[in-house]
Amino acid sequence: MRSILALVVALALVGCSSEALVGPDGPLARGGPLAPASAEGKIAFASSPSGNLDIWLMDPDGSNATNVTSHAATDYLPSLSPDGTKIAFASDRDGNLEVYLMDADGANPVRLTTDAGIDGFPDWSPIGLTLAFNSRRDGNTELYLMDIGRCIAGAAVGSVSSGMAPSGTSRPPCLRLT
Repeated sequence: MRSILALVVALALVGCSSEALVGPDGPLARGGPLAPASAEGKIAFASSPSGNLDIWLMDPDGSNATNVTSHAATDYLPSLSPDGTKIAFASDRDGNLEVYLMDADGANPVRLTTDAGIDGFPDWSPIGLTLAFNSRRDGNTELYLMDIGRCIAGAAVGSVSSGMAPSGTSRPPCLRLT
């Protein structure tokens, strides 16, 4: 099973379609992590015209480019939600690469992962209820799933590991595919 997962991750890293990877609400990803994310007529991408990598939105024809993150940290690997209202992205805002979620206009950024390992490459399921991301939280790169529908609905978020939440918390579960 690990060799199959390694193959899926390797294919995703070179930009191949990962439509064969299916989660609870359908295929987990659309295209590779290096491709710009698009939904609702907008394209999300990372660029560094000022020397700092930030998340930008633009129209498909390249017009109306707007910087939606102006943070001193590196913000990149954007993934626009299927309905175009949210952007999941990776950032080292806390000194460690983590997965964040914000409104498509850059407002209300929330850190979704808080593990000491590197978390990144977020991508939405087609209907936007599950977020897939990779993590090195146990030393090897593995694929995790987060029930993002609960995050967007206002559930508390915090560090997650192996689908287990500490007693008394109500954060979205994170499941490792093994």
